[in-house]
Amino acid sequence: MATRPITYRAEIIAPLLTSLAAGECCSVVGINGVGKSNLVQHMQRAEVLRHYLGEQAQALQFVTLDANLLATWDAWGFFEGLAEALLIGVATCLPEQHMASLRDMHARVIATPGNYALALRHCSTVLQLILHEMRLVIVCDEFDPLFTSLSGMVLRNLRGLRDRYKYRLMYLTFSRERLTDLRGDEDWEAIEPFVELLTLRELGLHPLQPDDATAEALRFAARHERSLPPDSLTQIVNLSGGHPALVRALTQLALDGQDVTPVPAELLRHSSALRLECRKIWDQCTSEEQDNLWRVAGGMAVDPWQRSALHLKGLVQTTSEEVPVVFSPLLNAYLLQIYAVPPVSTDRPLQSDAAASTNPPALFMDLDQQRVCYYGQEIGTLLTPLQYRMLAYLYQRFGQVCAFDEVAQAVYTVDKVSDHREPLATLARRLRQRLAELVPEQPVLLRVYKGRGYRLGFSAE
Repeated sequence: MATRPITYRAEIIAPLLTSLAAGECCSVVGINGVGKSNLVQHMQRAEVLRHYLGEQAQALQFVTLDANLLATWDAWGFFEGLAEALLIGVATCLPEQHMASLRDMHARVIATPGNYALALRHCSTVLQLILHEMRLVIVCDEFDPLFTSLSGMVLRNLRGLRDRYKYRLMYLTFSRERLTDLRGDEDWEAIEPFVELLTLRELGLHPLQPDDATAEALRFAARHERSLPPDSLTQIVNLSGGHPALVRALTQLALDGQDVTPVPAELLRHSSALRLECRKIWDQCTSEEQDNLWRVAGGMAVDPWQRSALHLKGLVQTTSEEVPVVFSPLLNAYLLQIYAVPPVSTDRPLQSDAAASTNPPALFMDLDQQRVCYYGQEIGTLLTPLQYRMLAYLYQRFGQVCAFDEVAQAVYTVDKVSDHREPLATLARRLRQRLAELVPEQPVLLRVYKGRGYRLGFSAE
């Protein structure tokens, strides 16, 4: 299959490579499914580097740290894994005598698990040899879970290595959330020196530009040895807003012979695949982002700070009239449909024919009989007792944000709630997963507000 053109993702690759070549560390923020992997692979192609950097490209080496390959997510495991990634990434760039010595040292690190000092010193030695020959960019993809688990000491060590080698060592992170939003205030003093390296150059990874989205639709069709009518192609690009997963889903509909020209709301009603892709985008947003996206879709005012966060991720764009809009007409229609679901009423009994309704309410619960009707489906027997108890408590407070301790006390029927906060978080996560499995095309009603609590429902405040 033909490779993507050099200009693919030029709107972010050009400033990103320019910043890295200037010795700046960078943080890229974007939702899943928007094409981070394709971006990382494309920007490291030799011809792409030469296109943007000219002769500077020869001295710039990229090494990717895959958190999924770390033996442990502690200080020793991090620096052992980083050292291994460095050895693999530059195996052909260093003299063999150096590589043999480094492999022997790495074997000693592996033989002494938990020896943090040895792993750190070995990693530092590897970096010293590499940086004598070239400039290095360490790429950390899917950085969110790793960053939240790393100790302040590890982050200070990374800052120390950067200070030692200055503009010869750069870090490039890809995350779903801003790094400043991933750790609490209690960690800030320890992590600030590292975080400030990255937040000084924070870029948003947005959906594809129209030309790139068009090319992706054609690539997808070509894999199936098919072509797309011009009208369908234009509609695919416009409706998707350039989101790669929506581009693929719409292209597949067109290849299956379905009409993609109806209004977005009609397409969503007749395509479970499109509803599922929209739900995936929705689920990646924080509850605060979900609320503000709906406000944008409804033409309501949004706090400037929240609006800038949505802009950073490309979830919201600004028209020529300076009006914020949801990036995809299809997602916009999905948001409006979410809030059009009939509200929950605790005093209305669970109807036996709810599932047959063309527009069933999001949730009905008969608390006397412990029955649950979720988007028209009976699911009461498919929940664990604790899951039911949590859902029932929030159901009686539908639309309210209930504090974590309040919910923990109700679910576990205890006076001391501090010991139950972590189990409650696990319970909420599993309940959300269960609801998503049972009705995959619909948004999950249970929502988490960081630092505040849990809430059922989407009613606007």
